[in-house]
Amino acid sequence: MNKLLIAWNVLLTALIAYLIFSGTSNKSTEPIDEVATAIEVTDSLDEEKPKDLAKVVFINNDTLFKHFEMYKDLQDELLAEKIKLEGRYKRELEKLEKEYLDLREKAPFMTQAQGEAAQAELMQKQQGLLKMEQDLSVKFGNKENELVVKIKKAIEDYLTRMQEEYDYDFVLGKSNMGGIHFANQGRDITTEVLAGLNEEYLAKKEVKNDK
Repeated sequence: MNKLLIAWNVLLTALIAYLIFSGTSNKSTEPIDEVATAIEVTDSLDEEKPKDLAKVVFINNDTLFKHFEMYKDLQDELLAEKIKLEGRYKRELEKLEKEYLDLREKAPFMTQAQGEAAQAELMQKQQGLLKMEQDLSVKFGNKENELVVKIKKAIEDYLTRMQEEYDYDFVLGKSNMGGIHFANQGRDITTEVLAGLNEEYLAKKEVKNDK
């Protein structure tokens, strides 16, 4: 844009000079030469303009994740892992609660030393349970991150392979809560990408199940 403005200013300046000069002398050809030069500059700048801008397309992430079969399966896998980890924690918590109730019943018949020892042991188990809760939480977080990376890689690998066919330079992710407020629907490739991803994933899943 700046180059075109510069060229236009050169052209306009040359034209004004020509009009002024032609009013005083019709014999000189210098202003005409300047106009011709300005036109050549403009033509040269037009030739330098890029033929095409970068092609940007987008995928509707809300639609993609709602209908992507791999995402559904991994969500089920993550839920199963969560239920398993919560079950382990719940069993340990119930054991600790039972030991606490047993201690309350036996406490009146214990010596002070026995009571203090039983209480210290119970406190130690409680600390162990808190650590177990933290460890399980970290383990679940790692599992969640692992599945997110797996899904992201599957999508990006597919888009990389399909780049030549769709001829895009950038693929944006659009969602209802995202930062893209408007997108030309003619640039939406969600349907095509979703169909391709599901076709590849289900084919691999079928082969895996047949083994």
